[in-house]
Amino acid sequence: SRLTVPQVKVTDAGNYEISVKNSIGQATAMSTVNVHDVPGQVPGRPYASDTSLRSVILSWGCPSSDGGSPVTGYRVEMCEAETEVWQTLTEQCHSTSYHVADLLPHTPYFFRVTAKNKHGFGNPSETSSVIVTKDRRSSLRLSVDSDDVFVLSPTSPTGSSMSIFSPTEEDLPFEPKMVALQQDRKFEENYDLQEAIGKGKFGKVHKCFEKTSGKTFAAKIVKCRT
Repeated sequence: SRLTVPQVKVTDAGNYEISVKNSIGQATAMSTVNVHDVPGQVPGRPYASDTSLRSVILSWGCPSSDGGSPVTGYRVEMCEAETEVWQTLTEQCHSTSYHVADLLPHTPYFFRVTAKNKHGFGNPSETSSVIVTKDRRSSLRLSVDSDDVFVLSPTSPTGSSMSIFSPTEEDLPFEPKMVALQQDRKFEENYDLQEAIGKGKFGKVHKCFEKTSGKTFAAKIVKCRT
């Protein structure tokens, strides 16, 4: 005789009792079934325990389930906040922290981590909060919540040289106000986006030509998740 459990799950693991009976009597046997799977999801979000201008130390917790087989390592991935294109940093991290080096200065990143065992990789963790590479010196330390803009040097079109511009109320030519999104209008139909003139934590600043008036503005392009 054979017992088949279709689409077996981890919760199907345990002790099974088998009984056989005929006109003479009954016999019983016990069997233990183990169900193995990939590890569970790493809990929560990876967080930065140390951030510098070009590096980050990430930390995270162990998954609540190892899938019935020991966790053998972690995959660590990152993407720049502006591109959201994920790239693998390593698939052989053997601890719950990882030193990420050779990052771009003053650049926002996202990170995620995936546990693996001998059966493969589980599901990725939640994406980290935005992590911005920054100078450790307190005089240059910037808040993630601030809207400081790093202005491209006129002599460096690639943006390798940056200066910090933090506008004050006196610098603003208008009174800040609440605005409403105009979802029925397309940006490209009304404006021509020109060269980048600055870089903020969450997007680039471009020269922007308004087609109807002929005026030139500064437009900050921020990628949003929907």
